[in-house]
Amino acid sequence: MKQLGITTDEIDIIVISHNHGDHVGGGKWSEKKTFSVTGGQIDLGDKKVYTPLPMTYPELSPIHSESPTVIGKGVATIGTISNSIFSTGLTPEQALAVNVEGRGVVLIVGCGHQTLPKILKRAESLFDEPIYGLIGGLHLAVEGGPFEVMGMFLHKYFGTGRLPWQPITVDELQENIELLRKRSLKVVGLSPHDSSKVSIESFRNAFPIAYQDVSVGETIRITGS
Repeated sequence: MKQLGITTDEIDIIVISHNHGDHVGGGKWSEKKTFSVTGGQIDLGDKKVYTPLPMTYPELSPIHSESPTVIGKGVATIGTISNSIFSTGLTPEQALAVNVEGRGVVLIVGCGHQTLPKILKRAESLFDEPIYGLIGGLHLAVEGGPFEVMGMFLHKYFGTGRLPWQPITVDELQENIELLRKRSLKVVGLSPHDSSKVSIESFRNAFPIAYQDVSVGETIRITGS
């Protein structure tokens, strides 16, 4: 945020996707069911905070948005969907839905531990508008992962949430792509967070016009019809 020239004064609402250390500012905060946007818990004023499970923050009362919740004009969480993760246990996670006027709903996903089929099913049960786009993480560490350690891609075995001997296959990657392709999405972006280069390239090839790279500080542009 400092590098981008963004201060907390420019933020009105905070939405926590799920209570994993890399999404709440560190493992120590996750263990305490709280969060931090810097090295320490600074004063956040009267900002609204929406969390996937009951969480605390000094001088604030975070809203547990277990059920689908409207958080602003044209913006809602789709509520939590829980999935059992090999290393962390049962993990409730929520995604954002943004209704772009004249286009449809763009889903913003944190990690995608819920799995794509469940995210799409929940969203389509909530909104009359079509799903126009999906941006974010889906934990598709297929044929490797984002990090290499001594020639090994550990995320292939430990970054999927499954048992280490049940990695995500290329066929399953293609099944996820087909789910989106059937819906003729106009905006698609797969975060490199816990998804491999193979997955990102597969998405880019499957959606040559709709695909946009997801990178910190870069704007996702909603264009077309």
